Amino acid sequence: MTGNFADLSHHQIRYDVPAYSSHRKAVALKATEGAGPNAFTDPTFAERWKASKGLRRIAYHFARAKNNGADEFAHCWAVVSAAGFDPRNDVIALDVEDPNTPDRAAVNAREFANAAVKAGLMFGLVYTYPNYADANRIVANLFPPGWRRLWYANYSRLADDQITLPPGWSRDQFYARQYSDQVNVAGVGLCDDNRILKDWMQPTTSTGDDGTMAWSDQDSKNLSDLLGAVRDTYRVGFASRDTAGNDDPTHHFASISGVNTALGEVNGHLGAIHMILSDVAAALETALAGVTAPGVPVGAPVTEQPPAATVAPAAATVAPEMDTAPQTPEPPQGS
Repeated sequence: MTGNFADLSHHQIRYDVPAYSSHRKAVALKATEGAGPNAFTDPTFAERWKASKGLRRIAYHFARAKNNGADEFAHCWAVVSAAGFDPRNDVIALDVEDPNTPDRAAVNAREFANAAVKAGLMFGLVYTYPNYADANRIVANLFPPGWRRLWYANYSRLADDQITLPPGWSRDQFYARQYSDQVNVAGVGLCDDNRILKDWMQPTTSTGDDGTMAWSDQDSKNLSDLLGAVRDTYRVGFASRDTAGNDDPTHHFASISGVNTALGEVNGHLGAIHMILSDVAAALETALAGVTAPGVPVGAPVTEQPPAATVAPAAATVAPEMDTAPQTPEPPQGS
């Protein structure tokens, strides 16, 4: 999918869907912000979301980093699921640019994305801008593999393939660019506008020529990335345990905390793996329907074989930290 899309909130008074959709295939709508007592739901979201059916829809959540990211996801998910979120067509984007508590931005973002994966949302977009991403280490490896999809604000005149991405992001993870906040879009008026660089809707399984679900190269990569993330997380968590001082309770406490954090992340990764394998199992069940072993009459009982032994994952090395050299400043975007 190519083309442009606007991102809108209640600040844009006009949204004429027929006029907009006559020349646009996608739209991003602000859904929620924050969590807890100060949680905010955009008053225009539900109506506009339903009216936008037929477009590729992005529901975005403006993160307030002081909160627990899992709580923020729970607020966002309650709102977007009630509005009719369809994971086959729609995606959630996390807007990471809160200026109030930037020191927690990375932690909050990781908590949000991990909670999304646990809820079955294998992939999503991450929105940020140059100064913020650079200063606060909003890097791809913070996120589960399917959430390493960057929606980046950069207003320079450079071509999309020439702009400098924030440290820790690669070109193949660059999915959309917000290139201006002053574009006169039909059906809306002046608003932020964005270019689609890659199709962010990548299903976990692909469709074969006969219409049945088939395992793809992307599926293999997704599964490999997830397994690698599990191994790396175990290694990091238990390394903190092994280096703790035997006689220092503070070190022991930090060690236990590190292991617990690691296991929480592993749980999120395993949930994502479960989603992939569930799709594979469903595809196999469909493909094998009506197929029988040679010499076995249709309808005859088949003796179930014992499950194969599980092979323990091999140890993996920890990836080196990315360079965090600052980039050219760009203006922050509003919520």
